[in-house]
Amino acid sequence: YTLADDVNMLKVGTASAKADKIADVPLMLSSMEDAQGFQMIFDWDESRATGIDLLPADGDGEALEDAELITTRVEDSYMILGVVLDIDGQDGEVIPAGQLIPVGLAQIRCDGPAQGSRETALTLVDDKYARVDGGPLLSNIITQGGETIDENQGLVLRDGAITCSGDEPPTTDIIFACGGPL
Repeated sequence: YTLADDVNMLKVGTASAKADKIADVPLMLSSMEDAQGFQMIFDWDESRATGIDLLPADGDGEALEDAELITTRVEDSYMILGVVLDIDGQDGEVIPAGQLIPVGLAQIRCDGPAQGSRETALTLVDDKYARVDGGPLLSNIITQGGETIDENQGLVLRDGAITCSGDEPPTTDIIFACGGPL
C-alpha cells in the first residue's frame, strides 16, 4: 500500500516490546480537508495484550492542542479515542489537512510469549463498542465541513500490530556424552 495525497484515513501504527512491557503504538489521521473531529475504535486479542493507557496528542504544537473535547476509553482488549475540535462554533478549531498526522499514542502491554516472538493485530472496528457501557455502538469516522465520513463514504482504515518478544532460546549447543574421548 502506498499512501496517496488525497485520502481520508485513520491508521493504527506498529510497535514492539518485550513480554510484560509496554508497546507505544502511534495513532494517525490523514485528512484531505481540515478535520473538525474524529473517532477511532480498535481492538485486539485480549489473551495476547492488555490496554494500559491512551495518550492524545494534545500538548503544545501537537494536532489536538486546540481540541475542546477529547474522550478516551481504555479496556483490556480495546480502545476508543474521540475528539471534537470546535464544540461552540466560535473559533474554528481544526486539524489542518495533511497526511499521517500523529493524534495519539496507545500504550498496550505485551502478555507473553515466554520465548520467541508473536504479532498481535490491532484492528479498527465499527459498530462494536460504546463510549460508556450501555451506550450506542460506535464507528470510525472523520468530520470535515460539518459532514461525517465513515468507511461507506470512503474513509480508509489501516490496522496496526504489536510484536511481543520473550527471551531468546539459548544459543549454545548442549552436548551430553557418555564414555569415550570428547
